[in-house]
Amino acid sequence: KSDTQGYELQVLEGAPRLLAQRQIAWQLEFCPRLMRVAGSDPREFIAFVQRHFTHFIDLNADAPSCERRQDVAALSEVLDYVEREGRSHTDVIVYNAAGGGEE
Repeated sequence: KSDTQGYELQVLEGAPRLLAQRQIAWQLEFCPRLMRVAGSDPREFIAFVQRHFTHFIDLNADAPSCERRQDVAALSEVLDYVEREGRSHTDVIVYNAAGGGEE
């Protein structure tokens, strides 16, 4: 789990050996405001996650997406609600599904 007050991208960038282990799942906070304060662009964070993981789960039970477990290609679209609805953050679990497909 990583809740580093906006520094999630920097943490991920500093963990290449851990990211190379395909069975690792990460719980990350997505807080666009804090990411900007930390000097990151939330879009860069999303792009990084999309390059390294295959799937994600938005842990916000009130998220507008009807599917909680999704392909990482949908991450940007799904997380758009955080700022659009004035929410401060959400937490996501990112992981690599075996063979690139659903579990």
